[in-house]
Amino acid sequence: MKTYVPLFLDLRRNKILVVGGGGVAARRVQTLLHSGAEIFVLTNVPFGYGNLKNLEAAEFALENKPVLLIDETPIEQRDFTQGEAKKIYTRLKNNGAIVLHSPEEVLPIIEKMVR
Repeated sequence: MKTYVPLFLDLRRNKILVVGGGGVAARRVQTLLHSGAEIFVLTNVPFGYGNLKNLEAAEFALENKPVLLIDETPIEQRDFTQGEAKKIYTRLKNNGAIVLHSPEEVLPIIEKMVR
């Protein structure tokens, strides 16, 4: 049987990548944002009720951090929440999220931001 031990880390000045989605990932992202994460990247994923919290976490992040949206596919084609995801996504865009059109654009933008 595996035994897990809580680990406490100082995450300031560390680069963190969160892969995944849903409520657990959204909670982890909010924890990272409180711990000093500098940039929030929202990938080009479909949104259902199970991962709507990722959009809410992006809104929370946008209050004081840059948010990058990878917008390869129109949100209308990725919204499976009867329009809820589109509303939040539109607010993100209107409130200053940086819209990118491919994943290849992310790294150069992040490099400029962290210099």
